Amino acid sequence: MTQITRNVDYLFRPQSNGGSFDEVLSYAAGIIDGEGWIGMARTKHADKPNPYYSLRMKVNMTVIAPVKLMHTLFGGNLRLIDQASYSSGKDNYKAQCQWELNVQEALLDCLTVLAPRLLVKKEHAILGIKFVQTLVKGQKDPELREAFYLKFKDLNK
Repeated sequence: MTQITRNVDYLFRPQSNGGSFDEVLSYAAGIIDGEGWIGMARTKHADKPNPYYSLRMKVNMTVIAPVKLMHTLFGGNLRLIDQASYSSGKDNYKAQCQWELNVQEALLDCLTVLAPRLLVKKEHAILGIKFVQTLVKGQKDPELREAFYLKFKDLNK
C-alpha cells in the first residue's frame, strides 16, 4: 500500500485548531462527495482488438487549497486549467485547479481510506475498489472491464 501523507497540518492551521488526521480525511471525502468525480475512461486503439480501461478520480475547483490538499494526501497530477481552455469565450468562467489520480495502486489506497467517509460517492468508491482488485488478480476479461465501465457510466449520469 502506498503511503498516504500525514503532512497536511500546514493546510489547516488558518481554518481550524489543528484538526486530527481523521478529520482531514473526512474533509477530503467531502471534497470528493461535493466536487469530485470517480469514473472510468475507455480508450479504443485502432491496432488493438480491445479498448483500454482506466479508473480515475478528479476534482476541479476554482479554490486551490482543497485541490492541493488532495494532491498532498494522495499524490497524482495537479494542474491549472485556464479560462480559455474550457469557457468557449464566455467571460463569467474562472480558471480552475484540477487534481487527478489515475495510478491504480494509489487509487486503491485513496478509495479504501475514503469509502467509509463518503456519502454521495460511496457506491462509486466501492465499485472502483472492486475494479482495481480484479486488476491485481490479473483478470484481463474485456467483458468484465466493459461491465465496470458501463456501471460507472450509469452511476455518473
